[in-house]
Amino acid sequence: MVRRLDLLKPNVDSGTPGPAARAAFRARFEHLRHNAKAVTLWIANTAFGTLLGVDRSRTKVVDEIDVASEGCLDPVGVRVDHSQNIWVACQSEPSKTIADGSSEQEYSSSGKLLERYEWSAPCPSSASSCGALGANDGGPDNGGHVFASLAAAAILVSGAQQNLDSGFFWWPANKPKSTPTFISLGAYCQPICQPLFMDTDASGNIWFTYRGVTGSQQGFGLGEVTDPTTDPQIVTIFAPGKYELGFGVFTSDAQTKLNVVDAGKRDIYQYELPVTSASAPLKTLGPTASGFDSWGQPITGGFNKAETRLALGDQFGWLNVGATASNIWTGALNVDFLPYVLGASYTPSDR
Repeated sequence: MVRRLDLLKPNVDSGTPGPAARAAFRARFEHLRHNAKAVTLWIANTAFGTLLGVDRSRTKVVDEIDVASEGCLDPVGVRVDHSQNIWVACQSEPSKTIADGSSEQEYSSSGKLLERYEWSAPCPSSASSCGALGANDGGPDNGGHVFASLAAAAILVSGAQQNLDSGFFWWPANKPKSTPTFISLGAYCQPICQPLFMDTDASGNIWFTYRGVTGSQQGFGLGEVTDPTTDPQIVTIFAPGKYELGFGVFTSDAQTKLNVVDAGKRDIYQYELPVTSASAPLKTLGPTASGFDSWGQPITGGFNKAETRLALGDQFGWLNVGATASNIWTGALNVDFLPYVLGASYTPSDR
């Protein structure tokens, strides 16, 4: 069997608690009077399959959505759209055999599941085993198309592992039950090994961070898929090695800016769109909050409606919140954020 965690490394990974631990975690929220109106941030507690709604203090949980009960295990990327609906990328789904697929899910602000966009890895029927690492990120573009990423997939053939192409799935607007179209990023590690996080710009083009290899150079870069729903073309903007640990990607300023999180340096680089190989950051935010011995690994997130604050989940178990004007960062702590929160989105957001 191809193990999902083998495909994930060296991406964010700390294992997943079992059913008993999940039940104990959610029992802590039984006393909550669900108060969606008090929520200013939705954050993904990835290990426990839960979206936590926190208030203005950024440390008090006032609402909770049990996405694991809807089949969304290991939620990562979270986005709130202009209607304040919540989109979450699910790395795995229990209904899929041997983790060969998953879904992008949409929830109302009150926590009701609205749609489930399910996909299956492009695994041939001849494979004796198939495994896939699902979506770190996804969501809708301005035209209503919905996207989800396939970070990695592999099959066993005659006992030997073969890697399949990674890429992106997309669905036409308002057609969650349709079979998604797959956009391949090419042969494994030529140069893209894994797409990590993504967003779409005003024209519907996909921007994504990736882990890849070019010659002897390994590391993290930035890529683009132009015209993904009509004539997809893959463009390598920054080659592997551009970022120490390139993770979150999200637009801002009415989709005229692109923000890239370098988790290794705890910095966020803001570029003018479209980004080219000659582009330099217009602005750098960070470093984000750190703990003992400068620990800290911001993953992904987004801005509030006024774009005065930016929130990012952190692999080390806190919420990073920065004031964009002063570039002052704080780490919001709560035991319910442990062991880690990877995605975050303000509500209302800047979408």
